[in-house]
Amino acid sequence: MSSPAPPASSGGPKVWGGVPMRNVHFTGREDVLARLRQDLATDKGALVLCALKGLGGIGKTQTATEYAHRYMDDYDVVWWIPGGGKDPLTVRSSLTSLATRLGVTDTGGDLASSTAVPELLEALRRGEPYRRWLLIYDNVDEPDAIAPLLPSGPGHVLITSRDDRWRHGVHTMDIDVFERAESTAFLCRRIDGMTEADADRVAEEVGDLPLALEQAAALMSEAGLSADDFIRQLPQHLGEDFRPVGYPMSVDTVWSMSVARLQAQSPDAVELLSRCAHLGPTPIPLALFTEGRQVLDGPFGQILDDPARFQRALRSLGRFSLARVETVHRTMTIHRLVQRTQREAADPETAARHRRDVHLLLSARVPSDPDNIDNWPIFSRLLGHVVGSGAPDSDVPLVRQMCVNVAYYLVRRGDYDGARRFVTDALDRWTGGRGDDDAPPAGAGQDEAARWQLVLVMQRILALTSRLLGDVATAYELNRRTLERMRLTPAPDDEQTLYTMNAHAADLRWRGEFAEAMALDEESYRLHRSVFGPLEPPTLMSANNMAVDLRLTGDYDRALALDEETSAKRLNVHGRSDNPWVLNSRNNVNRDLRECGRYAESLDAQRRVCADYRTVLPLDSHYVLRADKNLSVSMRKAGLYEESLALAEELRARYHERYGLEHPDTMAASCNLINEWRLAGRIDEALEIGEETLGLYRRVLGERHPFVFGCAINVAVVLRLSGRPEEAAAMNETTRRELGALVGADHPHPLLATVNLASDRAALGDAGQAVALGEAAMPLLAGRRGADHPDTLACAANLGADLDASGSPERGAELLVDAVRRLRDTLGTEHPLAVGAGQGDRIDCDFEPQPL
Repeated sequence: MSSPAPPASSGGPKVWGGVPMRNVHFTGREDVLARLRQDLATDKGALVLCALKGLGGIGKTQTATEYAHRYMDDYDVVWWIPGGGKDPLTVRSSLTSLATRLGVTDTGGDLASSTAVPELLEALRRGEPYRRWLLIYDNVDEPDAIAPLLPSGPGHVLITSRDDRWRHGVHTMDIDVFERAESTAFLCRRIDGMTEADADRVAEEVGDLPLALEQAAALMSEAGLSADDFIRQLPQHLGEDFRPVGYPMSVDTVWSMSVARLQAQSPDAVELLSRCAHLGPTPIPLALFTEGRQVLDGPFGQILDDPARFQRALRSLGRFSLARVETVHRTMTIHRLVQRTQREAADPETAARHRRDVHLLLSARVPSDPDNIDNWPIFSRLLGHVVGSGAPDSDVPLVRQMCVNVAYYLVRRGDYDGARRFVTDALDRWTGGRGDDDAPPAGAGQDEAARWQLVLVMQRILALTSRLLGDVATAYELNRRTLERMRLTPAPDDEQTLYTMNAHAADLRWRGEFAEAMALDEESYRLHRSVFGPLEPPTLMSANNMAVDLRLTGDYDRALALDEETSAKRLNVHGRSDNPWVLNSRNNVNRDLRECGRYAESLDAQRRVCADYRTVLPLDSHYVLRADKNLSVSMRKAGLYEESLALAEELRARYHERYGLEHPDTMAASCNLINEWRLAGRIDEALEIGEETLGLYRRVLGERHPFVFGCAINVAVVLRLSGRPEEAAAMNETTRRELGALVGADHPHPLLATVNLASDRAALGDAGQAVALGEAAMPLLAGRRGADHPDTLACAANLGADLDASGSPERGAELLVDAVRRLRDTLGTEHPLAVGAGQGDRIDCDFEPQPL
């Protein structure tokens, strides 16, 4: 997508990407360029958008290219964004690439981020890192689809389009055919010896259409035709079959003359053009032919196998102006009108054969590993051709596998909407819109079995995009059915079945079915080790998922052991402690340490993790944000309330800006902020955000998701501190009962609600009930979290105070003194909890949402 920057001596842009090479034959359009320059130069710090409108072949792209080169010194960033039809997949892909070039998004392991384009648009709005930018959206024909992808801010946007619906602050310019003087000047520059009178006659015949003029000039130069010869032969090629509606003359007329002459001089070039006609209108990488030739046989395969023949064919297309070959970019571009007329000139059988060749070439060039970010530029360059060629129509398993890889690429780059549309379209074509509910019939051939398997894989991708877009119910049902069907195959433990098991376990976690998710992940982890071995990345990811389940089910010691083992193995595999996957495991280890009550150890290690993350990933990376959130909780648990509050407030704002209020990570940041503001004495603010977050959890995850009740634990504490102990008690009573039913009565989280309920009862003057609750909770906490865990000691300290109030002062004092001593030993004498307990303050327990 990107291209070499202009020479340093020009003082040109620091970022220069995708702009076509300058057309040395560019002629005219001075009035358009002057008006365009005047409109864009009116910039007073606000965005200026200009749209060049007109028929295809009228010269919009050439004018935009000339503007970019002529005025490049006025910009720090110039980025060319090719259009891609009704679904702007290529637009989003190009914008994501620009986000990477500008360093405003994560490309180092954030494989599930939908925020690259929003981050870029926000950076452009702020003018960071550059204020002087020019974005050129070329061949954009759906204003409504593109509108959300247009930036605001201090820069310039230039649009070329055949659509006339551009409004809402867009300066529009209608580009018409050449003025006759421009036409004659162009022909006289291109054709040696051409007189103005002859140029005027040729221009009249082709209706002053720049594309037709370009091809006429090339044809006359290459074939040695005089103006009289050209005009005399023109009627022989006239035809109405393919004439584009609304054109001053049929561009296919000049095209047919050029192709006829080309057929006589270079049949190989016509064969190459016939395949290119089935690709997209974006630049075609020459590597598609030079590096994919091994998949083709027959005459066209022989052309590609002979580099000299291929280069001669390529040069012939360029000489006749049927393709624009850019040697610097190693691409060629064919106008969409030329592509269309070439496609329509072929009979259906020949066209199908040409499409098949194109699909096979694409399948050989599209990378097979979309997780590898080094492959993403190749995906970006070929995406428009995969879509434009109609690759999902193919029934060849190799081509369908390519479509699967493209779908994964779109997910990895964060284009969830685009991925879902691409996948849905492919599945409709592959299944006739019916779906595939049965296993392949007995005795099915290898290709048929492969096609059926790929349908199931694509259905899993559809489920993934649904979950990432918040449609958990659809994701769950899709993965459930897909897993059932995969298990009907002769190899129910193959790689794809294991991947689907992981996906379905994630659905179960999102639904709050933690025990069911763990059971499935236990089976998956066992099979992963058997199929892949203990050190392969899929096995380590399965181990990572298993540790998530262990945390969610309250088995923190086992989670710590498994995460430490996974971290060591990932370090062994990747060889660097700052590798993103190693950092992910280190981050999880520190979360486990905190859950095990080792607050100071967790804090020290997490500071190092966050520092290491910043050396390899941008500040707004999904992983950096999550690591910072982990750090803020460790700070709070370690007693650094001021420091943790500042970071927690900053994180909640960053999450809100990046993801919106309803994203699970934003809700988790809000849930943590309840506790921060409570500890800072900002009770009203804590209650306000608590009630808002509790409502969001109920709406997004459902009324009975465990995280709803976890959030209620935090809200209930604030209710009591705001003078509403009855409401707090009712909320904690419901929470410990309902949450206990969901995750088990001895799970740490319902026990925290029980500890806090005892404080509610004490605030209501019911010391006896408070004692009963504390005595019930303390041995269970000691069994699950350990006798010296701060939560267990909080229960003990509170119980000591309740025993004193209920008429057992000696026993209460003994229990309180012991709890305070152990809190000081565990947390340190200056820790606020130890200090507060020593002064007779009650200790409140709180909840932190774990990543799902």
